[in-house]
Amino acid sequence: MLADDPTQLLEPVEEPAPGSPRAPALVALVLAVVVGVGTAADVHYPGRLPATVLFAAVVPGWSVLAYLRLPDRALAAILSVVASVAVFVLIAQGMVLAHAWRPEVAVVVLAAGSGVLLVGQLVRPRATPEPATAVRDGSASEV
Repeated sequence: MLADDPTQLLEPVEEPAPGSPRAPALVALVLAVVVGVGTAADVHYPGRLPATVLFAAVVPGWSVLAYLRLPDRALAAILSVVASVAVFVLIAQGMVLAHAWRPEVAVVVLAAGSGVLLVGQLVRPRATPEPATAVRDGSASEV
């Protein structure tokens, strides 16, 4: 359903109050580091398979989609899974076409790239939404 007033669509979206928006990025960063280092060093530890599958299913998509600041966390979570799976499928297709099947390298490279993006999310200043203003007769007034 569309809003009666089209200017309502231009109002800034406020971040949800409960919980820290940086907490998912921190968890994803820790997972990326654990999986990336574990895969690069070929360390076998209990939980390596679930950690790697969780990384592959969530972290690459989350590291990119968190920059979009989607208003709904459920939507962001679903899209991050879809984006992560799509990235891994494209990488796998590229490796098959190039006759260079090295999934360990793909995981390490994706963990490093995701880690860089996640660190960027953690160190960027937190955006504060500004109140919407209406301009009439050359003067701005708060709506």
